[in-house]
Amino acid sequence: MTVDYAAIARDDRFRALRVRHRALTLMTAVLALGWYLAYALLSAFAGELMERPVLGEFNAGLTLGLLQFAVPWLLAALHALYTRFALDPLADELRAEAGRATTARLPVVPPTPPGPPAAERAPAVPAPRRRSPSPVSGLRRDAVSGEWTDLGRPVPRRTSR
Repeated sequence: MTVDYAAIARDDRFRALRVRHRALTLMTAVLALGWYLAYALLSAFAGELMERPVLGEFNAGLTLGLLQFAVPWLLAALHALYTRFALDPLADELRAEAGRATTARLPVVPPTPPGPPAAERAPAVPAPRRRSPSPVSGLRRDAVSGEWTDLGRPVPRRTSR
């Protein structure tokens, strides 16, 4: 079954989805960069404000500096929540109409593979890494023996004089 992507792109709901997503992404980026820029400008030009005590030995500068870690996480969480509850239902609806199955959320714990338990399975032995020959000389070093080869043929060792 083929999907008519051009028809989906012309759909008003798809256009609304794209506008909402762009607006959300732009707003999140502006808030994150604005927060960082405000902190940098306050640190540079408002020293008296940043030196004011807030709680005991903590001053405003240290408090705002620690918030530099919390604010991006908060913005990411709000972004994910808005996406899940406002954008994903519309995207799932469009996918269903296009004839494609909705994307399932990943399970919290992946299913166990069939077969014997991990303790009984033989350990996987990685295959030796095959290196391509040097583009200059065609020589390469064998991964197992460490000998130099010329496209698979051993290179005779030179004896010292």
